Amino acid sequence: MAAQSIIGLDIGFHSIKAVELGRVNNNTQLISLGSIAMPEQAILGDNPNDEKIVVDTIGKLFHDMKVKSNIVNTSLPESSVYTRVIEVPRLTDKELAASIHWEAEQYIPLPIDQVNLDYAVLGNGKTGNTMQVLLVAAPLAIIERYTRILSRADLVVSSIETDAISILRVIPQTLPEKANILLINIGARSTDICIVRQRVLTFVRTVPSGGDSFTRAIAEELGFALPQAEEYKRAYGLDNTKLEGKIAASIAPVFSIILEEIKKILVYFREHNPEDKITTSLLFGGSAKLPGLMSYIASETGIDTILGNPFENIYVDPKIKAQVESNFSTFAIATGLALKEFVP
Repeated sequence: MAAQSIIGLDIGFHSIKAVELGRVNNNTQLISLGSIAMPEQAILGDNPNDEKIVVDTIGKLFHDMKVKSNIVNTSLPESSVYTRVIEVPRLTDKELAASIHWEAEQYIPLPIDQVNLDYAVLGNGKTGNTMQVLLVAAPLAIIERYTRILSRADLVVSSIETDAISILRVIPQTLPEKANILLINIGARSTDICIVRQRVLTFVRTVPSGGDSFTRAIAEELGFALPQAEEYKRAYGLDNTKLEGKIAASIAPVFSIILEEIKKILVYFREHNPEDKITTSLLFGGSAKLPGLMSYIASETGIDTILGNPFENIYVDPKIKAQVESNFSTFAIATGLALKEFVP
């Protein structure tokens, strides 16, 4: 759907983020962006009042942003969808299309008529007679809820996809096209860990731990109120040289849950791809900029770790550049969604 500008809308569990992009002189340009807090769990509620809260919150955010468009791309969190790579006998496109629902039924814990199913062939399997296929199944009930909310907000939905797929569009173009990347998106409630091979998503796992868990750990360990714990988390993170390492020591046991999952995924990748290796870890999300986090992950995994900037190839007006750079990693999903209109 063509538009002069389009909005990427990232509806989280307790905040909503939006990025509006447009084309100016053949360049993709940031038109506006914004973020707003939302009562936790409102997006998950199944009564009209919960939906009204989300609708009103979106309305306020868009009013504050002074958006020019009412066309949105949005996404579903990985924790709400089923993403899996399966191995099937080598089939033609027609044969795969005819059999994919039967194959999917073996892996998806919902009746197949209750999900929207998409798939993509990734390449060869372990033998010459098989191939790998990425399955993505989204419950129809969740899609219908999102669609209903956005309709009530007088918005036109251009597309709905998953968080992981949207974030692929903001992988830095400076990384080699054929690079194998470990992509880590640290949200408030959960962390998505993805393997991206040659710009293709081949593995996704969600860990039910994120920035909020770090904050609670600091509050419990040091007796802080949550707002104070949040400030200390952002100021000192995993930097052992600050405050005698007390903040880092509070976060480390919680982050170890994520780290252990990362290590398991790396072992899985090496076992299935003995001739390949992951060259870069790419961080996004609200906690990606925590002091000491990049070096901590790099030292624990032995992989070069960098902070992703979703606005790297987008023109940003110098007047708002400082505002954008202060928290750019939190807008990765919203930016990737808006970019769908301008890049493949």
